[in-house]
Amino acid sequence: MADINMQGWMQRAQQQINDMHARLDAVLVRDQQHVQAAEWRLEGTNPSDDDRLGTFYGALDDMREDRAEYQEAQTLALLRERLETLEQERASARHHEQGMEY
Repeated sequence: MADINMQGWMQRAQQQINDMHARLDAVLVRDQQHVQAAEWRLEGTNPSDDDRLGTFYGALDDMREDRAEYQEAQTLALLRERLETLEQERASARHHEQGMEY
């Protein structure tokens, strides 16, 4: 009787081990398919040079250049306004001086 129980237990243990191996094989096959798909996508390209990364940094550089150009334009606009104000003040002062001479 003990031999029958032991054989049944051994058969169940062996079946569980076989099931586990089958699951591990399925995981291994799936992972190999992912790696193979990645290899096909990267074929002929440099995997360390991601186009999306280059596009992102290109856009970031463009934004920085745009910001610098905008700030420069704003500074020039303020300088123009200040120059116009100074010219108006100077013209007003001249006009006032001329009025005082008469």
